[in-house]
Amino acid sequence: ISDEYATYSVASRTAYGVALTSLLYEIKNQVSTAEIYLQLGESIYDQEYVTKGHIYCSELNKLLSLLEGCDEKVQQYLMISKMNYNLQQLKNLIEEFSLSNNLLSYNYSDNNDSEVFKFLYQLLTGELLGWEPVNPEFILKENAPKKPVFITKNNNRRTQLKSLQHLPLFN
Repeated sequence: ISDEYATYSVASRTAYGVALTSLLYEIKNQVSTAEIYLQLGESIYDQEYVTKGHIYCSELNKLLSLLEGCDEKVQQYLMISKMNYNLQQLKNLIEEFSLSNNLLSYNYSDNNDSEVFKFLYQLLTGELLGWEPVNPEFILKENAPKKPVFITKNNNRRTQLKSLQHLPLFN
């Protein structure tokens, strides 16, 4: 699901065909330029207008920081809406399986959705099938990636040179 929506981006309402994230960088540069002009013009301009300008720039920076992750938030929203459909399908399959195998009574109320996931948990651990339940933490520990073992070849060959003491340089 995440690969399907990974390329989605929020479109700008002002510039057709341009993603909002590409405009955010330009807007951020313009706000920082305005802040620099305000700092340079503090002695020239009226102090009331300069403080209002600083307030507006800080508010713009806050809004821009909120919009920075907008593409990721849209992608997450689209994935959640797709996952809701898949979870509903999973719930229907589990109910169909449990009703066909007499695991749920026919007067089972559809109002309690958490019951379905309790049965799913029991089905996945094997408890529902009459097996001894498997502890999921044990499976996680057993399937945890092990530290890799590197086998290296030891190529330390002893040199066949005799001791260097017999040479005249070392006497």
